[in-house]
Formats: sequence, structure tokens, C-alpha cells
Amino acid sequence: MGYKKPSLVDSYQQINRANIEMSSSYNDGFTGWTVKQDLYQLYFHLQKVLKNGPDYGKLEKEWLEEHYKEEFWNELKK
Repeated sequence: MGYKKPSLVDSYQQINRANIEMSSSYNDGFTGWTVKQDLYQLYFHLQKVLKNGPDYGKLEKEWLEEHYKEEFWNELKK
């Protein structure tokens, strides 16, 4: 069976749902903290995978620089 590319939209939606659940005033701290721990586990795993992945040189560097510039400008617009 080969690699099936995951849907980024589905991933974003799941993360956003977790954020809503974590931040909900209807949940106690224990429930919110459990959701946040799950998000941290995902974060740590992604860091490890990206750190150990191949380097795509100039292509990767340029893409990241463009992303960071966009994030910077979005923060300034707030």
C-alpha cells in the first residue's frame, strides 16, 4: 500500500477542535490540561520528525523564510 498524504485541512481542523476543547469554559482544568498535553505530544513528535528529516537546502530555507516573514507581518497587523 504506499504512503498516503494526510489532509492538512483535516489536521488543522483536529488541532482547532482540540484548541476549542482546551479553552472551553465548560471544562475543568483537568480536562483542558489533558487536551493540552496531547497537543504538546504532537508538537514534540513533529519537532523530532522534522529535526531528523532530510535537508532540502535552498528550497527549504527560502520556504521557511517566506513563512516567517508572513507570520511576522501578521503579528504586526494585530
